[in-house]
Amino acid sequence: MTHAARVEDLVARLAEAEAEAEAEAEAEAEAEANNNIEEAIAIRTSLWLDGPFQPEGRVTGEPRKLFDKMNFVALGLPPTGTNTDAPIAYGRLEEVTVPTLVMCGDLDLPGIQERSRYVATNVSRATFHQIAGTAHLPSLERPQEVTSVIADFIDQCKEQQ
Repeated sequence: MTHAARVEDLVARLAEAEAEAEAEAEAEAEAEANNNIEEAIAIRTSLWLDGPFQPEGRVTGEPRKLFDKMNFVALGLPPTGTNTDAPIAYGRLEEVTVPTLVMCGDLDLPGIQERSRYVATNVSRATFHQIAGTAHLPSLERPQEVTSVIADFIDQCKEQQ
């Protein structure tokens, strides 16, 4: 390997970044458990709207106001019960045979970007599209761009019929 030290440094930085994001997620869960809605929203905003490792307040204006409002409402709701999510189906992605659009922001958590690419790679008719300069909520930050990507994808699907 030509640049082993660089690769080693990059791997160490990614591991450190994932650990930081994990600590923030744990802090969010604790804030929610203690009914500290403002703190929970602040952590969610950092992770999901501004994006991990991005400056606080990266996203401003109406998207930020809407994010705060949605989270205030969601965190004020009574518990819905136990999580009944089905087991992870990564091993069965090849069974998906319909056209599938997978999108993520390039400022989202590295693990989410990785899983998005994995899904797009393992679904036979998948298309991957990354939205530059957005974190976990590209549709909130860049609704016109996301809508355009979806509309183009639908048009491509119609052409293939």
